[in-house]
Amino acid sequence: MFIRTTGLILAAILLAGCGDDEGAETCMAVDPPLAAGETYTDGCQLCTCNVDGSITCEEQTDCDACEYEGDSYKLYDTWSAGDDCNNICTCVAFEEVECTTAMCN
Repeated sequence: MFIRTTGLILAAILLAGCGDDEGAETCMAVDPPLAAGETYTDGCQLCTCNVDGSITCEEQTDCDACEYEGDSYKLYDTWSAGDDCNNICTCVAFEEVECTTAMCN
């Protein structure tokens, strides 16, 4: 799921009429293509379209990245697996949970 946002500074520059759209760099790797300065989210990544057409992304640790047994967790959260074996689970990446596998006594 992509969510497009545009920064206020970029909007102010465009509204001020600084140049026209012809020849504006766009990021064609996403659909729909983005103009330079536009951002979108990809999982827990906030990605920005750069002037040269490349895309840079930064990990956002405050998003709900994982779900485990009906509960949501943020990146790098840890919790008890609830299995009476003291196993611990961690949200290691977007939609990726790893749990220890200790043997129960």
